[in-house]
Amino acid sequence: MRVIAITGAFGFIGRQLLHLLSDMNDIRIRVLVHQTYSDVLINRSNIIPVKGDLMKPETLEEFLEPGCSVVNLAYLPHPRNDNLAAMDNLISACKKIHIKRFVHCSTATVVGATPDDEIVETTSCKPKNEYEVCKLQIENLLLQKAKNEFELAILRPTAVFGLGGRNLMKMADELLNGSKILNYLKLCLYNYRRLNLVAVENVVGAILFLLDSGKDVGQQIYIVSDDDKVGNTYFDVAKTLLAKWNMDNAYPPVLPIPLTVLSIILKLAGRSDTNPKRIYSGQKLVNAGFYPKNQLDNALESFAAGCREPQADV
Repeated sequence: MRVIAITGAFGFIGRQLLHLLSDMNDIRIRVLVHQTYSDVLINRSNIIPVKGDLMKPETLEEFLEPGCSVVNLAYLPHPRNDNLAAMDNLISACKKIHIKRFVHCSTATVVGATPDDEIVETTSCKPKNEYEVCKLQIENLLLQKAKNEFELAILRPTAVFGLGGRNLMKMADELLNGSKILNYLKLCLYNYRRLNLVAVENVVGAILFLLDSGKDVGQQIYIVSDDDKVGNTYFDVAKTLLAKWNMDNAYPPVLPIPLTVLSIILKLAGRSDTNPKRIYSGQKLVNAGFYPKNQLDNALESFAAGCREPQADV
């Protein structure tokens, strides 16, 4: 029976991953928890909670098993040095226990302020804010210390969305409850700005794909995105949401403002990504054999429907 050890299992992506893995009878799941956890997912027969702390290296060896695979979804709300120390602790434990494979979930935004229109895995990174700098340093630490020790795959998702996640929630709330005047102005200003959304089901699917021991990940970085879909823009996403809510006629025809104006505004606001046309290519992952689980339009419709319904635990 394969063993998969997961950190950060109770975050947005982690819960979706646990839900799928818990239905697989040939897998045992070890979950790192800080304290007794009453989450309903812990009651599954193949999920084993292990009390531990990434900042306490002495607690991590019990969390792991020789030959297991590790999925790291954890990111501490602490200073950068704490996150780097936590990763160093986990790497040291993985080396000592002799794990087989490590799948780390990073972020596509580590590229930071690069001016390129299309982002691929080899695009030079120019991180600008603390989050981007920290995420890239964690990646580099893994690439340096995992070499010749265990298999490593780094996944860089774009803006992950779905019920229970934060991405797209602000936009949905504004469209449902916000000022129609401000919403209309945003539709004109943002119009065809790329949102770089990716369905959480596709991110989880990519993690499962990279966990497959039959796939040679070879110390590789992979972007997972839905940017190849034409509807992944502010205007098209708003149009899809409004149609699902029967609000198609809520706004007059949009008068698009040139994207160069939005780019200037983003620069003045100090944003890293000031290119409204930026897309992230997930082609490398697709070429490796990955097939996305959910189409963008289907994911958006499910999200829109869920915004008006009580949310249940997965």
